[in-house]
Amino acid sequence: MLIQKKGPSKDDRFAEQVYRWRVEYNHGNKDLPKGSYIVDTLSGDNQQYVTETPGKDFAPVQIWVDGGAWLERDKDYVVEYIGNNQMKISFPNGLDKPVNIEYFTKIPFVIDDSNSNTQLKNGVKTDSGVEHSAGGGIQNNGMQKKSDVDYENRKISWSIDVNIYQYEMANWELKDTMSEGLTFIKDSLEIQEANGPKLVLGTDYELVSSDDRNFHVRFKEPRSVSTNKSYTISYQTDFDYRRNDLTNTATSYWKGKDGKDHKQSASNKPEIGVNFINDATKGGSYNAVSKQITWTIKANYNLEKLKNATIVDTIPKEQEYIKDSAHVYEATISKDGTINRGAEVKTPINLEGNKLTAELPEGSKKAYILEFKTSLEGTHISKGTYDNTATYKTDSHSTDVSSSVTVPNGGEIVNK
Repeated sequence: MLIQKKGPSKDDRFAEQVYRWRVEYNHGNKDLPKGSYIVDTLSGDNQQYVTETPGKDFAPVQIWVDGGAWLERDKDYVVEYIGNNQMKISFPNGLDKPVNIEYFTKIPFVIDDSNSNTQLKNGVKTDSGVEHSAGGGIQNNGMQKKSDVDYENRKISWSIDVNIYQYEMANWELKDTMSEGLTFIKDSLEIQEANGPKLVLGTDYELVSSDDRNFHVRFKEPRSVSTNKSYTISYQTDFDYRRNDLTNTATSYWKGKDGKDHKQSASNKPEIGVNFINDATKGGSYNAVSKQITWTIKANYNLEKLKNATIVDTIPKEQEYIKDSAHVYEATISKDGTINRGAEVKTPINLEGNKLTAELPEGSKKAYILEFKTSLEGTHISKGTYDNTATYKTDSHSTDVSSSVTVPNGGEIVNK
């Protein structure tokens, strides 16, 4: 192929919105004459060539032999910009090897919610009339919102990065709206300038308003007059543990250097672990030597105050409960949601028929683990998978949790 264009690809080595393009030229290994050239054309007025790269260890236009050495500008090739949207690259000595040409374009305007769907297109044409084009959308990530769920301390930490591309901003303010199930912790609010100081409430910014699910902050002078810094707004919320529809949206408002009013939004929806939504989980493991299944039920992940709390497990008829195998343990929750077994708790455990019931300590705010064993010895294993369901119940809610255990050698009578 004589010529092919690839891109755009956002280049994070630049602070602003810059995209990298590549042209593969003469990959058919032709012997191109002296003075051969290509002309690159930008479509529309939504991008400009990067003509200088001060402070960078790479040039605005770079050319190298495919798999080989770099070409020298103004010796092996010459770059000429034609108007605002064309670039001509000539090869005064001709070309007899395949080369790769890399260059950059920048977005010359503020990217906000009004133009986040902007498309970039770029075409290239050889002196012989062969042409190719490429294109793609810009990244609307000048504002980002993130969340981190802390299950141990029952909080969600939020961060909002604003003005990542360091636009000139005046009259900046931000409004944050939280969904039902989130509760704003006012005293946790902080604003940090990137590579700069932590801002002081009342001096550097003001909290215009706030309630359980909203807040509104605004810069004070001198930042309200002008700033081109990036900032991170951080805070915490309490959250409803049994919901997985928690969303949080922040909107940033400012007046740009272009004199226009701008708005940009960012949202985040943390994924709450299913164990916390259900407030319980169940697992099982099979020991092929003893022919026993160990069942484990973990409950009260949300550390709520227990009232009339029980774990009830109905043991299937093909399994035999092993006497005195049931034990209840206290458990702790790690930040990442892992549950860890602690000391054994002496609490009533009863077996009536095939129904095993463990009563959990009244008024406790701890998580608990019930473990017990069943045996398959002497039974005919007609299936390879054994299921078991338990019910965790309190005065406020009830949930069923199930687990399956795979047992090898289905269809055989199991004996020790």
